[in-house]
Amino acid sequence: MTKLFKLSTLTLLFLLVSTGCAKQKQTLTPIANLTNQTIMMHVKTPFKKDVFIKQAIVTDCKIQTQIPHYTKQYSKATQVKVILNNRATKRNSPYYLDLIITNAVSEGNAFLGHRKLTQVKGILYKNGTRFASFRAQRHSGGGFFAGYKSSCSVLGRTAEVLGKDIAQWLKHPTQNAYLGD
Repeated sequence: MTKLFKLSTLTLLFLLVSTGCAKQKQTLTPIANLTNQTIMMHVKTPFKKDVFIKQAIVTDCKIQTQIPHYTKQYSKATQVKVILNNRATKRNSPYYLDLIITNAVSEGNAFLGHRKLTQVKGILYKNGTRFASFRAQRHSGGGFFAGYKSSCSVLGRTAEVLGKDIAQWLKHPTQNAYLGD
């Protein structure tokens, strides 16, 4: 490599970092402590309308039910009670989490390498009024033994970690948070 190329690369990296183009983790002040509170959410998280999601993800994978399930499972450790109920609404629940899958990508395979992504958006309502919100995403390449895992199981890994992220956020929700990677 030439000195000029190295210098140009370092200069570009410096400019990206100094101008804020590089993604930064947000530190937001929690607006509440929901320890020992009950959060209602649906059993199945819908996909956002008008977003292209591969049919195989919709029909074969279980991320729509995995995300709420894992959110409930991991919220036990945070002392927030999550109840999955399809009759819950923002109007009939003291706290209601409206969750939607905004994108799901399943590229690659066990032989070429997995490239999976799940993105969600959540709005927490308190007594029918918007209270807090977040956007979240997780990627996975399958981890150890990825070559022996199906596309749906690798996508399920993103759903599990998103459930954990959401459970942590529910304890101390913030407005316009960004969770995940």
